[in-house]
Amino acid sequence: MATINNTDIIFATVQQQGNTILSMQFSGITSIAQIIKQLREKLSDKMGLIKLHIRNRTQGWAQEQAIYFQKAATPSVQLTLW
Repeated sequence: MATINNTDIIFATVQQQGNTILSMQFSGITSIAQIIKQLREKLSDKMGLIKLHIRNRTQGWAQEQAIYFQKAATPSVQLTLW
């Protein structure tokens, strides 16, 4: 697995059904999990299979992976009947 240093400049591109739906630049992160967390926040309205392309400009590597996004479960509300 590729490493990420907090000084690296990372580019992330997200595609769904062949269309680019988001492109972002990151710095100050140290893991792919942090990238995915931020992407989930930005793409909270999207569901389904996405293709994530990550490029580390500083170290010169790139990788691509498929990720399945699903909507977060809505919190339950308990109703009380008197």
